[in-house]
Amino acid sequence: MVDIASKLVTRRRFLRGATATTGALVASTYVKPGMHALGLPAAYALVSAPTTSDGPVLDTATLEYWASSENIDAEGTNLWDMTSDEEWTAAGGIGTNPYIHSTMFNSFFTSYTPFGLLTMLELANNGVSGYDDEVVQAAVKAARNLVAAYLNASFYGSGPDGYPLSVEELQQMWEDAVQANEQGAFDALNCQLGNANNGLPLDAPC
Repeated sequence: MVDIASKLVTRRRFLRGATATTGALVASTYVKPGMHALGLPAAYALVSAPTTSDGPVLDTATLEYWASSENIDAEGTNLWDMTSDEEWTAAGGIGTNPYIHSTMFNSFFTSYTPFGLLTMLELANNGVSGYDDEVVQAAVKAARNLVAAYLNASFYGSGPDGYPLSVEELQQMWEDAVQANEQGAFDALNCQLGNANNGLPLDAPC
């Protein structure tokens, strides 16, 4: 078993409007995090930044952190690969992981017929190249970010000191988009969740 507690690479935390006095990342103003923009190796770009008195730290992690099976730095993938994953707890997650890699997306969230029997990890790692319908393509993008968003809300909790959306809100947002079944609805959801997963305001332009 991987000793998550002993690793430098944990989960991604973004400092907004604050200057870090200790830690691996130092920022005087908030910028959208990115491996290349930070000028750091991928591993160091995932190191936690500390809280300061000048501003809050937003707890969140990207889709790539939670679900990229091809990214060696995607340590978050290890935190939800089994029921009641010990590595989830060791990394500081609240409670237990809500689902595992093999959980079928449609068995957990409001069912969307084109997804069939896709699992959480399959969908999170799936591109849109296999879908010709633009509405379904938009749904795939939104669902991918939803998988990560739900893990974020479960791991960090929601509210001022956690993820900006609760698990209940995420369930409802997906249900609303499925009921609308329009590209615009899925695009709007994808935009909001992508922003949240990247430490940006929900209404930031996409």
